[in-house]
Amino acid sequence: MATIDELDKLADDELLERIGKAAAASLDKTDNPDTLGLAGGDLRNLGQRIYHRLSRELHQLVCGSEVADVEQRSKLTKVLSLDPTQMTTGLTAALVVYLGADPVVATIVAVLMVKRIVLPAGSELCKFWGEQLS
Repeated sequence: MATIDELDKLADDELLERIGKAAAASLDKTDNPDTLGLAGGDLRNLGQRIYHRLSRELHQLVCGSEVADVEQRSKLTKVLSLDPTQMTTGLTAALVVYLGADPVVATIVAVLMVKRIVLPAGSELCKFWGEQLS
């Protein structure tokens, strides 16, 4: 598994493909996504779908108004004020603990979320994130 710093240097398409590969590998214990009949474009599309699903669910936790999510929302708000590496680590943990994501998938998704959503949005995070999901 690549480090957060190594993943942060990759293009978005490469990260999406890695999400797809990691998800496919978690289904196929041989760690060979080819056995599931998935190739580069399919893996990227799978990664894109997984990324959007997890992003939507995490957005609901961070920016939603469900009373049941108050404790998680408070913890995640603190995570989003950290430096980018710590933020990525915290989002990875949240994806695994709160949403049940595979740890490898969660790490790559968190890197992509920080690059695409959190850093560009600044103080307008929830509004910007919601627009990206539309």
